Amino acid sequence: MSSCMQGCLATRAVPAPSWWPHPYRVLSQGGLLVADNALSHPEEIAPLRELLLREPRLTCTTINVGKGELVALRR
Repeated sequence: MSSCMQGCLATRAVPAPSWWPHPYRVLSQGGLLVADNALSHPEEIAPLRELLLREPRLTCTTINVGKGELVALRR
């Protein structure tokens, strides 16, 4: 079993674009970055979603559980 670095971001703590790429830098291959409230607060999560979608080494999706989870996997 490989180890991976995982992170979780609360909607109210969504990082500013200037904070990027620090979370990515410490995310191991196979690691997950998860932001909650992706469906209940899409306007608040939109800047982070766009930033993650532009990163070619991440695979992103939204999971319809609870208030929604934006999940990014480092390939």
